[in-house]
Amino acid sequence: MINETVLLFIIFVINETLKNFFEKQAVMNSNVFNSIIGRYIFLGIVTFGYLIFNYKKMNIIHEIKTNRQYVKYIVISSICSLLAAYGSYNLFMKHDASYFISISMPLMIIGSIIFGLLFFNEPCNKYKLLGAFIASIGVFIVYKSEK
Repeated sequence: MINETVLLFIIFVINETLKNFFEKQAVMNSNVFNSIIGRYIFLGIVTFGYLIFNYKKMNIIHEIKTNRQYVKYIVISSICSLLAAYGSYNLFMKHDASYFISISMPLMIIGSIIFGLLFFNEPCNKYKLLGAFIASIGVFIVYKSEK
């Protein structure tokens, strides 16, 4: 039987991968800014609908009013998300989605290790470093494949 963590990884990987291909299609059929704005408008509508039906369970207004750390991290992560969308959508205009994904995902592994270690006090061990090294080799190979 598949445990919950494996199932969540499967859901994440499949949907994150498909999301990139669908985002590329949106950008190719419109433009970068319309695609970003359209994505966040749609997410806002879905989220607002969820909030309406689950308002009493969520306690979100209280969280916003009383938890400054929460608000700070939500604002920062939102800015990061917008900047990531801007960067990825512009890259989708220039490259195949499979090329972009093949390079960006290993770089995110490396970046996660570095940022986690330097800014978030996450542990680093020889397996993470080995993974980063292997990811670096993969990035180099994929990058060279388009030249």
